[in-house]
Amino acid sequence: MDSILNFFVRQKKLALVFTVSVIAVGLLALNNIQRDQFPAVDFEVMSISTAYPGASPEDVEQNITNLIEDELSSISGIEKFVSVSREGRSSITVTLSQDVSDIDTLKQDIRNAVNRIKALPDEVVSLPNVRDQKTSRKSIVKISIGAEDLSYAELRQITDNIADSLELVDGVSEVVKDGYLDREIQIRISPEKLYQHKLSLPQIIDAIAKRNTRYTVGQNHSRTDEKIIVVLAKFNQAESVGDVIIKSTFEGPVVRLKDIAQIESGNVEEKSIIRVNGKKMWKAFEAEREILQSSSAVVYTDEKSHVKTVYGVVVRSDGYVLTKASEVVGKSYLSVRIGKELFKDVKIVETDPQWDVAMLKVESDHPFTPVVFSQESDVPQGHWVVSNGSTSRISRRVRVGIVSAITHEIKSAGSKVILGVLLSEKSDLKIENLQ
Repeated sequence: MDSILNFFVRQKKLALVFTVSVIAVGLLALNNIQRDQFPAVDFEVMSISTAYPGASPEDVEQNITNLIEDELSSISGIEKFVSVSREGRSSITVTLSQDVSDIDTLKQDIRNAVNRIKALPDEVVSLPNVRDQKTSRKSIVKISIGAEDLSYAELRQITDNIADSLELVDGVSEVVKDGYLDREIQIRISPEKLYQHKLSLPQIIDAIAKRNTRYTVGQNHSRTDEKIIVVLAKFNQAESVGDVIIKSTFEGPVVRLKDIAQIESGNVEEKSIIRVNGKKMWKAFEAEREILQSSSAVVYTDEKSHVKTVYGVVVRSDGYVLTKASEVVGKSYLSVRIGKELFKDVKIVETDPQWDVAMLKVESDHPFTPVVFSQESDVPQGHWVVSNGSTSRISRRVRVGIVSAITHEIKSAGSKVILGVLLSEKSDLKIENLQ
């Protein structure tokens, strides 16, 4: 080593060239080195989760956790496993030994061991979920879906379509829908009618389970046109559930489920809540949108296209609407949509060209919901405000803003006028008075 160092001391130019070459090669390698934004890292940890609806922690431990732990105890290569039994769910974290050479085989042994468990309670409708803890299962994209004028059923359909499309993309291993409520048919049984017909809950559960099934009954044994016979009896709508026969005798009447229970289509129980700015995403400003729906007006001046011309607000319950005069004066056709109803019996009763406001009278058999007038002191700076947004659909959409100035005076020879919309803490929509 000393001879090499002495050589470079004597050959200073060669040492300089060698040093520069090493730096250049390092920079070149750094520029071309393979990098992965999401490197595949295996933590050698697996998790096993099982849902046991309505069960206490003790029942979960005895009927779920102990069974899985017994199977895991027979597998070599596991360093340790930690279980947590809580109400309605069993969770087991399995840590693999780093001394095992074939980790993939060990993971498959764990999956096979869990799949061998057959003595799970009837209430456990889904098999234990075995997950591999590695970076490839970490979410890299999160998509929030919400709408103000769509029902949850429509949002659910859109979510399902997006999830199905994403799962077809190469490299996507899983799509998780957080805050997603699946559809379910809800049955509310009357205790009085159960007693009246001398029935029990197990009888009802058994009858529903036997009816809601799909099974193969055999083949038609035809040499030329052989077919498999399948009985399709699964429920697809709430009405079909009500026709399930619970009790039938020769002496008495036939008792169907709809005779003893109220049946309706709904969503599964909400177990996680996704919020945006403190509110559920699909219901953000829902209360204010409902007020806009009932107290604001959309004015049309084209009978054929019905494209929005101008907005207005209902100021009296008997159908008086305040709007912009320059957009409606002189028009041969006027119609107004308030809420989801279109009114064609509309006339202009008063205009003020100085302030460009007009008062319309909408004839209707039922009263409207007017806006509530407020004072200037009720509109603090920095307060949230909402106003009409796009009305390409019947249901209103809202635009959101913040009060940047308490008042804004419009210069005129007469008095000032201040118009604004306030979203108060009590979710009351208000409009300032004309002064």
